[in-house]
Amino acid sequence: MKRAASEGFLQRFTRRVRSGIVHNWLLIYLVLLITGTFFLTRSSSSRDEGVWDELDGQGVAYARDGEVVNIDLSSSMLYSREPKESTFQPFFSKRPMVLWSTDFYVSPIYDLKHLLGPLGVKFIDKSLSDTCERTKTCANGIRVLNRHNAMTLTQATIDAFYKEYKDDPEIKKVDAFVCFYPVSLCRLYAPFNKSLILIASHRYELGQTDHWSAWNRQLTELAADPKNIIAATNKYDAEYIKYFTGLQPYVIPSYCGYITVKYNPVRRGFLLSAGRDRRVWNAFLTQYDAVCEAMNCSMDLQPLRRKYPSYSYRDIASHQGIVHVPHQVSAMSLFEQYRMNIPIFFPSVELLSNWQLKYMVMPERTLAGVDGSRSAYSAIQPHPSQKDTPNPNNDRELHAIKFWLKFADFYQLPYIVYYDSFDDLVRKMESSNLEYISLRMHWHNEVFREELMAKWRHILTTVAQHSPHHPE
Repeated sequence: MKRAASEGFLQRFTRRVRSGIVHNWLLIYLVLLITGTFFLTRSSSSRDEGVWDELDGQGVAYARDGEVVNIDLSSSMLYSREPKESTFQPFFSKRPMVLWSTDFYVSPIYDLKHLLGPLGVKFIDKSLSDTCERTKTCANGIRVLNRHNAMTLTQATIDAFYKEYKDDPEIKKVDAFVCFYPVSLCRLYAPFNKSLILIASHRYELGQTDHWSAWNRQLTELAADPKNIIAATNKYDAEYIKYFTGLQPYVIPSYCGYITVKYNPVRRGFLLSAGRDRRVWNAFLTQYDAVCEAMNCSMDLQPLRRKYPSYSYRDIASHQGIVHVPHQVSAMSLFEQYRMNIPIFFPSVELLSNWQLKYMVMPERTLAGVDGSRSAYSAIQPHPSQKDTPNPNNDRELHAIKFWLKFADFYQLPYIVYYDSFDDLVRKMESSNLEYISLRMHWHNEVFREELMAKWRHILTTVAQHSPHHPE
């Protein structure tokens, strides 16, 4: 059919992108740059307010005279509520690759199953998580190992496990063992002489603090073996491992593509995600409410866990955005919210660093913080190559806190809105173009998935090359 003569360039370009003709994402960003003025916030000062600062920084609902006005994004440029069909062909079509997991968190391995399953990867999942019933993956019947001795592995446990399982038919099928939390659990599988995929989702010494130096030596040996992969789910933990070992791990983030719900803010107001400590919620809301009243704002903000003690993805995607006070440098919930294209607000590095120094708002940044204390040093010395780098476990000096917080997930992802104060937060909640932010997040997710799959193809190829089963 002949195109209408009135169709503009941007509409033709959009259709070509949707149909797969244009694959150069740099061109997409160029078009965004050229046309950005059409999507600016209702306040002309938004660019100066940091919405566009990528390092520091299914409808959209706006309040108008007490009424929520919905802007349907299903017809917006390049945006679709429907999840994109997988474009990845099976990597192993003749013989699947088999990965074994025994982890204390269900989310990372659940995410990995969804991501790699279509490539022909099979999983033996024997979870030690106390929430494993939700995913029906509990390690029922596993021998030798339990939730206590798995977290603090000893050589006696490792030897006993190998003796029990060295001739086990299920273990013999395995091409690689994958470990997230604690990553030191992969010590259990080293005697089997199969590939180890170590992806730290938290500080890597967890479970081995009493034998940290010995764990460093073993980790260095494992990294020197080409069949193994040393990685982290986030840049913070990758740099943390580098600080103590000199190694440079891969950064393999979570994707959370199992979520098909998309941003559809039909409910007025924002949600507050402020960790598990209700004192943080209350202190934050007290100051927010005072500033909001002084500025005569109408932006409702409610703690997520108070609003929804048990929530669905659709619940949180139905609000205008989520304001964060993080309790950790990396969390699956952030990636879930980002994949749903929900506009997200975080304190700036400067503001969060000061909060950490004064109030310890991120207790889970360090293992000492988890135990309720504030450390100024680490139990071991850094790698010689890192002697001039501030100590990552120092929660007593601002320069050290600020140096390390910049590696947190929420300062690595683009299109997050950063606030420098409560006044700044209120202004940005009122003026930010949430539709445009959500749209940009959607585009970034598409590019991110391609890049992540390329990393996993490399990892799976490495494992296949060193597996006696030769998956193909």
